[in-house]
Amino acid sequence: MRRRTLSLLLGSLALARPRQVFAQEFPTRALRLVSPFAAGGPSDVVARALAQSLGETWRQPVVVENRVGAGGTIGADAVAKASPDGHTLLLMNPGGLSIVQTLYGNLPFDMMRDLAPVTMVAVSPYVIAVHPGLPARSPQELVQLSRTRAGGLNLGSGGNGTVPHIASVAFQEITGARWEHTPYRGDAAVLPDLLAGRIDVTIISVLAALPHLRSGALRGLAVTTAARSAFVPDLPTAKEAGVADFEYAAFQAVWTTGGTPRPVIDRLQGDIVRALQTRPIQERLESQGASPHWTSPDEFAAWMRAETERYARIIRTAGIKPT
Repeated sequence: MRRRTLSLLLGSLALARPRQVFAQEFPTRALRLVSPFAAGGPSDVVARALAQSLGETWRQPVVVENRVGAGGTIGADAVAKASPDGHTLLLMNPGGLSIVQTLYGNLPFDMMRDLAPVTMVAVSPYVIAVHPGLPARSPQELVQLSRTRAGGLNLGSGGNGTVPHIASVAFQEITGARWEHTPYRGDAAVLPDLLAGRIDVTIISVLAALPHLRSGALRGLAVTTAARSAFVPDLPTAKEAGVADFEYAAFQAVWTTGGTPRPVIDRLQGDIVRALQTRPIQERLESQGASPHWTSPDEFAAWMRAETERYARIIRTAGIKPT
């Protein structure tokens, strides 16, 4: 019996030791940080700043790989199918990933099973912005105006099924506003028509709108985050402006491959959080209109489940289809 007990104990130690050693020695080779959008965009800028900082910490190259297409799912699929050892990472907007999970349905991977949440890394607000010729100076006035105009107001978004589009649908559901939606290919494509007055209103990233808000070419009515933005501190939140239960933000977050050992995930999360606390990373985030924002892996996973359910309900109720 004593021999059997000793044998079981030694066996347990033998199983535990590789996990501990693996986490301590991680990473053992170069890492890939997949950015599923074009080089130069907000996600890519954050990815490259983070890759540089983590490469210095880990003394291993962290190579940013742009895998563009299908709303980020091509890049996400590459990470989902990688070896589950923490050496392949994904950085993208989790709201976008939650939306495509519902919007497209038949993805080649399961978001909750094949991707392991590590941590949020950044958050930035959207702003409800209108052409200054529009006689609305608050969200409430915007709602009333949309009800009195034949056909409602013309709203442009950065694309069908994007977070701002879903947010605009939710805004109408909450307030009774009447908007006619026109999808564009990104924020940059929305702005010329809004500046020219060909559309009336948009929900757009604060970074894209900021120069025009400061010049007076656009009027901001509210930000969509829970707290005011340091970039436009005079703008109220939607809640402060009288629109309850309306909170949307552009997050950036990091995942690794599903099945990666938890000690490795915890190591990744801890090192990423330490990087986010450095001034160089904070300055790069600020240049994108974002602020550092981190979570534990479990907090991130719970948030993803809740957010996916929220977007799925809006998509089904409004009958939104992929384009």
